[in-house]
Amino acid sequence: MSSNRDLKQKKIKKEYIRKKKLKKGEIRKEKLKKADKGKEKVEKFDKKQVKLSKEDDEDLKFNKNYTYDKKSKEKSKEKSKKLSAVDAHLQRRWSSIEASMPLAMASQVIEIIYAYASDWEGEAKDFVKYINKTWKIRKIDEGDLKSLDRIDISQAYLTELSPKITYMYGLEHINLSRNSLKDLPVEFSQLRNLKRLILSSNDFRSVPSCVSDLSALQFLDVSSCALRALPEHIGRLKKLVRLQANMNSIRHVPPSFAKLENLKTCDLSDNDIGCLPPFHTLKNLRFLHLNGNRLPVLPKTTRKLTSLKTLAIDTKLSSDSTVQYLEKMGTYVTTRRIVPADKHSYYM
Repeated sequence: MSSNRDLKQKKIKKEYIRKKKLKKGEIRKEKLKKADKGKEKVEKFDKKQVKLSKEDDEDLKFNKNYTYDKKSKEKSKEKSKKLSAVDAHLQRRWSSIEASMPLAMASQVIEIIYAYASDWEGEAKDFVKYINKTWKIRKIDEGDLKSLDRIDISQAYLTELSPKITYMYGLEHINLSRNSLKDLPVEFSQLRNLKRLILSSNDFRSVPSCVSDLSALQFLDVSSCALRALPEHIGRLKKLVRLQANMNSIRHVPPSFAKLENLKTCDLSDNDIGCLPPFHTLKNLRFLHLNGNRLPVLPKTTRKLTSLKTLAIDTKLSSDSTVQYLEKMGTYVTTRRIVPADKHSYYM
């Protein structure tokens, strides 16, 4: 009996599965018919879906860019707020900063503070506290000034130099280039230890008289200053090794120029020199630049410059007898413009 029941149940199940499959097939056929009828509608629908997906991608990209720009703008706002807070703080303290050190040095200190501020990741208040702790501006005493041996006040928009610079009488190197100086204070001659002085690209019409009293001076750069003459007492600079006086309007070279016995490099190019005094006494002279002048001939005494290695002249002087003699003696004569290796370096 049980076996008959099982057979019946199996038959019932098979019939049920068969009917189900038939129903599925009919549904599928109906779907296919509908698909055939509305094929165009389906294609249109698909196209719309593609467009929408593209628009969604563009929206996502835009949102990403927007959020990125927003973050960068917020960062820049924070940075500007920080710098403005630091600026306000420094303006309040400017009088103490200015009184405690030379102007150019104070500006350099402030530049360093700003550099720290731009890298600071915290808030502006915290940075101001940091300044107050770390950058304590105190009055520089005489001992501090004595210990200074070099100072760079180039491109500082100076129109005059304070006599207080002589308090730093231990100075050996001073760079005052690219300013608007017309003269130097008389007290400048008190800097007896000064070895290197750069005055290029200023508004000097003549070399300040106090420069001739700097007995320890070894390097003097007065190029690009519209000078009309070298000082009459330039011969006092007995230790001068290098003179840069190119790109001026020099017409007159004084006879005392011949007293610069230690001179090794002299650049007088691009001037208005028509004649030179006898300078055969410059036994140590190695490099002489005279191109860009009005020299018709070289003085015959130039033949006695036994140490001369390089002579830069104009092409019109290449046939001069003195020039030809120097070439035979081993001097390198050129019409090219030669810029020495350390022309633009600050230290010797």
